[in-house]
Amino acid sequence: MKNLSPPLISVIVPIYNVEKYLPKCIESIMAQDYTNLEIILINDGSEDSCPEIADYYANLDTRVKVFHSVNQGLSVARNIGLDISNGSFIGLVDSDDWIEKDMYSSLYSALKENDADAAICGFRQAKIDETFINNTVKKINCCNATTVISGRQNILEFLIKNHNTPPPCTILYEKSLFENIRYPKGKIHEDSFVTYLLFDKAKKIVVNSMPKYNYLCRLDSISRSPSIKWFDLVEGRIQQYKYISSNYPDLAYYAVRNVCLDFVWIFKRLAENGKLKECREKIDILANEIRKIPYYDSNLSQEDAHLLKLLLSNMRQIMISTLLKSKN
Repeated sequence: MKNLSPPLISVIVPIYNVEKYLPKCIESIMAQDYTNLEIILINDGSEDSCPEIADYYANLDTRVKVFHSVNQGLSVARNIGLDISNGSFIGLVDSDDWIEKDMYSSLYSALKENDADAAICGFRQAKIDETFINNTVKKINCCNATTVISGRQNILEFLIKNHNTPPPCTILYEKSLFENIRYPKGKIHEDSFVTYLLFDKAKKIVVNSMPKYNYLCRLDSISRSPSIKWFDLVEGRIQQYKYISSNYPDLAYYAVRNVCLDFVWIFKRLAENGKLKECREKIDILANEIRKIPYYDSNLSQEDAHLLKLLLSNMRQIMISTLLKSKN
């Protein structure tokens, strides 16, 4: 009897103006020792040579498919990939990153051996010269070996208690988890709006901290350049809180903590970089939302709890004005 072919994994790669990094990214996927892949390259209106690079690799390898689109952002590009994918499993890769040769074979093996719906690996952060930053092997939830988590409440507890959500590109998903779920258009930190919904559909996940994904830390990327868009993360956290408090009230404390930690952290970083002026209205809107949440100062340091109370009080605009003047 012939062995059945392993299931098809669709790997979705949104692309926008990354001509310098794209070949390494694509080649690392093509070189996977798990070969039954559908490599979906979504050119999101790139203005450099990315369209030609993508087409070149499509001519080189029949597993590579290219879809050219007008620029609509990473979330829409991922959604296009999800809509046209044919695989039983979904992987996501950012176009300036690269992956280890055995990433998908190890994730699929972990998923299959444990009858899980999603598998997660660790990752490393790299500088522009592709040397790894010291001590940046990220262990998910302090797992040193394979950890299996069963039951929706336990899976959501793992996600919400672990303040730093596992990056979506470190996860291999059963495609069925994405049924009726898509990434929000125009948002960065888009995973904060989606990952908890995907995990709440999973009956079992498996986690291993071995780093198989390599993140390139570019200072010019939108997620690293301080701006009002950083508050998208807080919006996602507030949505998480509303969902968790309604469906898993025992976990609401951790969801509140995540809202408050991120709100204060982003405010402080924007203040340090002189970006508060453009964010005053957004801060007002989010502060009004957070005021509706009970025990909003949970698990903050004394300094950050004091800052949060100021941000949620009538003194907010006076404090922001004072900070703006100090930057001038």
